[in-house]
Amino acid sequence: MNLLLLVFAAVVATGPSGLFGPAAQATGGSFELVDRVAATVERDVITISDVEWQAKISFIQAEGPQNLAFALSSREYINRILDFLINQTLIVQEMKKQGPSEFAFTEDEAKEELSQFKSKFPSEAEYRQFLKSSGMKEDILRGFLVKSSIAERFLNKKLREGVTVSSEDTIEFCQKNSAVLPGIKCAPDSVQVREILIKKEVESAAGPYLKELRGKYKTSILVDFN
Repeated sequence: MNLLLLVFAAVVATGPSGLFGPAAQATGGSFELVDRVAATVERDVITISDVEWQAKISFIQAEGPQNLAFALSSREYINRILDFLINQTLIVQEMKKQGPSEFAFTEDEAKEELSQFKSKFPSEAEYRQFLKSSGMKEDILRGFLVKSSIAERFLNKKLREGVTVSSEDTIEFCQKNSAVLPGIKCAPDSVQVREILIKKEVESAAGPYLKELRGKYKTSILVDFN
């Protein structure tokens, strides 16, 4: 489950195509449009490049690098990614109020995030080709990955507050789902079962919480990928 996901990196487009259209063009030899704005959350900007890069990253994390071009041709998928990035940015706004240092990543954690992403590729050469063809530097990729994990960390902590699971809840869940809980001890104090139930509560609370944030912060969508 990806509850949500954040970067603090500046991005510059290098020429996305397809649904995204040209990202850079010269006008009169004195001005160059390097990117277009897809959406804003308060004063934070989500660019067309952000959407394209996050679409590629999320697809590879879930499915691997195969069929990547097909995924980027899906307007429904691209719109979900834009929605995803808006939600992330809303979380950033909320996190700033509580002090982002509490959710910061260590250098080792950031390296691990990058290592896990690289493991999706059959070889180092194919990974490097992905970066080159996407116009994405490795530090920008790492920023996207860390942003996702920080947002996940914040959202989990926020939504777990106030979640309680009783012994009765644990027993009832075990009785109804014993067939699909192989190797898990069904007891009133089962840590594994309690964690399953907590995660279910967190998942169900994510939608309403994000809807609440949308009402709290000014959000504007400036492109239509349909």
